[in-house]
Amino acid sequence: MALRRVCGRGSLVGLAAVAAWSIGMVFRSVSAQEPPPDPAPAAAEGADPQGGQVLTQGPVHEAFATPVVHDPKAGPVLSKQPPAPIQEMPPDQKPAGQNVQWIPGYWAWDTSRNDYLWVSGIWREPPPGTQWVPGYWNPVEGGYQWVPGSWMPAGAGAGSASGPNQATYLPSPPASLEAGPNIPPPSPNVAWTPGYWSWQQGGYVWRPGFWAAVQPNWIWMPAHYVWTPAGYLFVPGYWDLPLANRGLLFAPVYYPQPVYAQPGFVFAPSISLVGSAVTANLFVQASTNQYLFGNFYAQNYVSVGIVPWFSFTIATGRPVYYDPLFSYYAVVNVRQNPQWVAQVRQAYVLRRDNVAMRPPGTYVEQTRIIERNLTINRDITVVDHRTIAMPLHRLAADPIAGRNLKLVRIHEAERQQLRQQAAQLHEFREQRLQQERVAARSGPAARPRTVSLPHSPIAAHHAAGHPGGTASHAAAAHHPEGSHPQQRPGASHPALAHRPEGLSRPAGARPVERGIAPRAGAPRARTAAPNRARPQPRPGTARPDPRRAPRDREEAPR
Repeated sequence: MALRRVCGRGSLVGLAAVAAWSIGMVFRSVSAQEPPPDPAPAAAEGADPQGGQVLTQGPVHEAFATPVVHDPKAGPVLSKQPPAPIQEMPPDQKPAGQNVQWIPGYWAWDTSRNDYLWVSGIWREPPPGTQWVPGYWNPVEGGYQWVPGSWMPAGAGAGSASGPNQATYLPSPPASLEAGPNIPPPSPNVAWTPGYWSWQQGGYVWRPGFWAAVQPNWIWMPAHYVWTPAGYLFVPGYWDLPLANRGLLFAPVYYPQPVYAQPGFVFAPSISLVGSAVTANLFVQASTNQYLFGNFYAQNYVSVGIVPWFSFTIATGRPVYYDPLFSYYAVVNVRQNPQWVAQVRQAYVLRRDNVAMRPPGTYVEQTRIIERNLTINRDITVVDHRTIAMPLHRLAADPIAGRNLKLVRIHEAERQQLRQQAAQLHEFREQRLQQERVAARSGPAARPRTVSLPHSPIAAHHAAGHPGGTASHAAAAHHPEGSHPQQRPGASHPALAHRPEGLSRPAGARPVERGIAPRAGAPRARTAAPNRARPQPRPGTARPDPRRAPRDREEAPR
């Protein structure tokens, strides 16, 4: 497959063009082939807010984007205790849209500094029919362990089908059988939808993957599991927006001194990230279930499991991964540029082998690079294309980086209201921590168990534009799926074909699906020994209507 072939370095001319970040996707445009941002040199404005260092590398906020890990495991245990959450005030401008919401930041571990950094809050339009369940740092023997957050179906606690405020935690699923497709794609407009283990009447059943048509302006996030101390949360597949329409990311901040602990300290993010530079320098760390952006090209990062996003799509060995973002954008961009995948790989090799081509690590360093280039070239305007971050107002005014970005100013009263909502989300996080810790005391889950959780204050207000068309179609309930006949314990569970919950097609188009069996020599689909307790389907659970057409928001590749 084209996505799996490592391309050569190509000509110097091609590499020079790729090195200009033009392969990235600006968050307000689908295409990865636009020219790089061309801003005026940024001054030290916002560079060190109240004693913090603005970074141009670090984690992507997990509510904005997370990779899909098929065999999730518990994260590493850190001996250092994370600080209390920072008091954070949202910026006074946000992207236009009725459903754009503020999601506060959180502490993440920075391996290069051996310390915590603050992942700034984001503006985000939630995926239709979902709510945000935030992650948390869990105290364990020997230190602290991160429990990931995730988007779960709205109106069902943390996303189960067992009740309005119930979350169902399942036993550990078997090792994924996903090995990628074993036949070529039937058309250029398809992406691989991976298989997964489905809990069916007391045991796990493998549902193999297939090729499915790429929907206009929608990215399918496949079903997967999230590890927690209380068991594994099943995340049903759901539709999400392309990065261009999700909202705005802000630069992370590192605090050499704990100034955030001073009375009255409030942090308001003002340095936003340029999407083209982020996606041109995008990495995945499976052990922490997160995307990283910036300068992670050195060999020591590879040794700790930080890999470029294009190599995360189909991986050999165990565990097996799947990157829905790269799969989607490969299809979208190859339409206009057949060499797009090769150029992504070439750009990575260029920056891996040339330290001078790598992006800066801090906003101050980026500013110095740009100012130095302008000083050397006094007679002409020369802009270094390693611009990763810009002040929000400059991003909105930039004709390239801010193209299609429309900001609206919010009043102080609304900002205070959003700050209160952030406090509610922190309370939700603490309640989740306590409830899951209590459930975990009984040991690893041997059968499904439920935990009461409140509704998240961050949830989609409506399902407008969702391919399923209505809120009830936003994400199919997991346990068990009503479209399959019930099976008695101990019965043989066949491999079941599956399709994206809510998957529908635009008017006049036909979906392309091809069920693919595991590769020759791969283990046969099997189920774990069934448990005595059988989860029951939620009464009235609605299945998605595949005949509904999505309300497209056309976003043609440039």
